[in-house]
Amino acid sequence: MSRKIRSWRIHQRSNADLADLAEWINPIVRGWINYYGRFNKSRLQRLLQRINTYIVRWARNKYKRLRSFKKAKKWWRGLVDREPGLFTHWSPGSEDQMRRAVQRETVKRGSVRGQG
Repeated sequence: MSRKIRSWRIHQRSNADLADLAEWINPIVRGWINYYGRFNKSRLQRLLQRINTYIVRWARNKYKRLRSFKKAKKWWRGLVDREPGLFTHWSPGSEDQMRRAVQRETVKRGSVRGQG
């Protein structure tokens, strides 16, 4: 999956705007959240963090005023606060969904251990 994200070259799509990126990325990420959120949450979290990093890199390439890391970080915080549902993995529901999947998996493991 990491190779897949790298192959997208998000940071080089400076002609696209943020809504275009979200429209393009969201269906793929939604599928990964549905699958890996249930079976491999830690790997999924690293993957979603990588996507966020590429989005910040995209913004730094697109907007000259965000070239400094400090300004890009401030922009990022503001963006996540203003548009919490722009990307699938930012929405509060996706975190809850992953948390429930992990709880189900923990319960399954606990019940198996308890029986044996």
